[in-house]
Amino acid sequence: YSQKPKFLSFKEETFSKEYINLINYIKNYGGYINPKLTINEKSITNRFILTKEDIKKDETILFIPEKILISKLHVNVNRKCVEAYGFGEEDDHDYECLVYFMTLDKYNSSSMFKPYYDFLPKIDKNDFIISLTKEEIEQYKETGIPEGINSFNHFFHKALDPVKERLIHFAEKNKIKYEQILEDFLNNFILVGTRNFGRPGFFADFSTMVPYLDLINHSDKNNTHWFYDEHKEGYYLIAVRDIKKNEELTDSYGKYFNSYLFKTYGLVIPGNSINDRLYVRINDE
Repeated sequence: YSQKPKFLSFKEETFSKEYINLINYIKNYGGYINPKLTINEKSITNRFILTKEDIKKDETILFIPEKILISKLHVNVNRKCVEAYGFGEEDDHDYECLVYFMTLDKYNSSSMFKPYYDFLPKIDKNDFIISLTKEEIEQYKETGIPEGINSFNHFFHKALDPVKERLIHFAEKNKIKYEQILEDFLNNFILVGTRNFGRPGFFADFSTMVPYLDLINHSDKNNTHWFYDEHKEGYYLIAVRDIKKNEELTDSYGKYFNSYLFKTYGLVIPGNSINDRLYVRINDE
């Protein structure tokens, strides 16, 4: 993994300002993006990475360095976490810490993570189960969807309730409407939930936000594999087979039913090789 970094030529392709800034940001901190990549930016909520040339099996596609990762291992994140949620076990409030930190840090104009924040999408809540009406939930009562909604609400309030007063104070101090802060908090809650990667720790894995790598979508026939390299201190993305030109890069989030993928990531896979469970009510008589 010691190739000399090469980066996209912006003269040949048209990208958003936010994407170009993200590329330069990763480059400036010692990251690597394979020059054979391009991005589909037709929809801000449905971006994905494509190949513009063939990529060989085992070829390095990405390297994202530790310096630009957002996790509890980052000193600023850890400090905010301790202030808000107190001390605890290594994995306590791991997920919530990132949500809280990102919500406040977005308003820090000098944040080192600003190029990443600027590129992150505004989540459409209609893509997730929290947008379902009571009538729709009733229709799905024999599935795992109501349970998923209850779980979402439980973990959302586990993240929000301990820091609600802090968020209100932050909004007042910075002359921002609390409703806007709350919307940002919910947006980050969904972003962290659908985009975080595992980062090995001493006793548990840390939730970690990894710029650019989080553009990789799920497929049960994935063509890439990611891992954290302790010695290089960063995340690698490697091709697990030959990848043809104009093919989307994909990773596997795991082998799950469509109902799980929908309630967790807001997606379903047509022809999913993992069949959904069928729930049948049997009359006691």
